Amino acid sequence: MVRIQPELFRDALSGLPAGVTVITSVDSAGVFVGATVSAFMSLSLDPPLVLASVAASARTALAAQSSGAYAAHIVGAKHQDLAMRFASSNPDKFEGLRYHLSARGVPVLEDFDISLECSLYAEHPGGDHTILVGLVEAVNMVERGPPAVWYDRSFHNLKR
Repeated sequence: MVRIQPELFRDALSGLPAGVTVITSVDSAGVFVGATVSAFMSLSLDPPLVLASVAASARTALAAQSSGAYAAHIVGAKHQDLAMRFASSNPDKFEGLRYHLSARGVPVLEDFDISLECSLYAEHPGGDHTILVGLVEAVNMVERGPPAVWYDRSFHNLKR
């Protein structure tokens, strides 16, 4: 079996633009957790399913598995600072942020234009990641601003 070097793999895939999403959940102790992911997509219209790929060892993946729920927040041009906050190891990621709780007790950040409240429909192993398939139970959407994509290891804003 040929083994691809991780840095070569990262370099190659940095040429693929990706949307960015902040995933939030709540762990079994009631602590809010969140992570920024670029592997997120729609999966099915009927039923409405999305999938997120989160590091298997991340508190966010473990919390979504134990709580059976997560929220996905679509990162736009004005949300890049929040995406970087949730990509960090900062233990106080929710400090100063406005949120409400979903019907399943997951924090839904109010500073995003689009968020999806999901119950965990299925989970699958994906190497060092866990694929979380979410059944979308609620969509929160306000006037959308311009989108942002992650490309070549930095954000790029798209014009509408």
